[in-house]
This record gives sequence, C-alpha cells and structure tokens, in this order.
Amino acid sequence: VGTSPTDFATITGLPLLKQALLNRLTTQRGESIFPNYGLPAKIGESGLLSTSGMIAAHTREQIIADWRVDDVKELDMVDVGDGLAVECLAVTKIGAEVSMLVPQV
Repeated sequence: VGTSPTDFATITGLPLLKQALLNRLTTQRGESIFPNYGLPAKIGESGLLSTSGMIAAHTREQIIADWRVDDVKELDMVDVGDGLAVECLAVTKIGAEVSMLVPQV
C-alpha cells in the first residue's frame, strides 16, 4: 500500500467489523445481491414512534446477523435535527465492544 490519497489500505480487527456493520446498516434491503442484507425501506415519516421502533428492531437484527457479533448491548434512537440516527454498542464473540452512530436517511 502506498501513501498517495488514491491508494487503498487494508483494515482488520474491530475497524473491519465496524466498517462491515456500517455497510450493512446503510444499505437498503434489495440493493445487495445477498438476501436479507440491509435495512428495509422506511415507510412514513422518520420521526414517528412506530418508525423508530421498526428501525431499532431491524438494526438489531442486522447487527446480530454478523457472525462476529454476540450481542447488542445498547441501541438508542437519537434525534439529529432533520432525522434520526441509531446509536448502538455491539459486543463481539471475544468480548470487544464496537460503538456506532448511524444516521437514518
């Protein structure tokens, strides 16, 4: 890997898991070749309580679907002004924790 801004870098460990989870949580279901990968399209307004519950449930489902994750320790919906974000803490099978803040568009 070079040092130019156009070069690629490889990542491993927790940064790799975080990237994989963020990809999963920012992909709309049906956009990937993998069935059940990503979140379903949101119906209605992002601020509705039922929409928040649906987003939280599907987010938990997607995080747990990764074989490296053992549990979701925390999962909160956060108001970020124009919409919602999911703030979560996943626990890996080896006990390490991965925290994320994922905007929901």
